[in-house]
Amino acid sequence: MRDAPEPSGALVAEASEGCEVPATYVRRYARRECRVPVAIRLVSRGGGGGGELARGRAVVTDISPAGAFLEEIETDSPALPLTPFSIALRATGGDFPGLEALCRPVRAAFEGRLGLAVSFEKLRVDA
Repeated sequence: MRDAPEPSGALVAEASEGCEVPATYVRRYARRECRVPVAIRLVSRGGGGGGELARGRAVVTDISPAGAFLEEIETDSPALPLTPFSIALRATGGDFPGLEALCRPVRAAFEGRLGLAVSFEKLRVDA
């Protein structure tokens, strides 16, 4: 098999022309740092009823009206699903004892351990 050629500087520059990156990124909502332990269920988003893929726990480390960031994720599955999935979470302590949500993963981060940014599809907080 033949090795693919390395892209030249001119090719890279040409491909990036017209791509504008905003100078500043402004979030829709402010985030609040927190430490809320949650029980999680990974649920299939496929057509067929959304079966449970895994169960576990995590910690919400920041939250806004639009989403949250999950860290310290532990499940009974050795890996995240390769098919589309949602995360159902329920607070088990911390600042938001009545928090329940159905979330869609939007970004994964790995800094020693896996972290997931999620957006809320359904959210309920009982005081």
